[in-house]
Amino acid sequence: MSENDNHIKLYKFHISLFTITFILYVLMLWWVKDYLTDSGKIGVLLVYGLPSLLHLLLAWGCKQRKLWARKLSVFVGAPMLLFFPIGTVVGFYYLPLTNWENQNV
Repeated sequence: MSENDNHIKLYKFHISLFTITFILYVLMLWWVKDYLTDSGKIGVLLVYGLPSLLHLLLAWGCKQRKLWARKLSVFVGAPMLLFFPIGTVVGFYYLPLTNWENQNV
């Protein structure tokens, strides 16, 4: 795969992150639903549910080679570098994938 195929790699990466965050969201609600207050449920939704949907949206945009998806992927990927050590490794893999030529296929 070349740099022109980075959008496919990034699409797969976003699908993986969607799957992980969605599973964490469902498990969190299932394990602690009886102990969460209403504000706690909103917090779980904000921490796990919304990022899950964001990664799904970005996956679709990357598959379509949308410029907004590439730019938003950079915006989402840059803060990952701060979460040492796992986020840093993920970020170093993730950010170079945001480089592709924006041409319609």
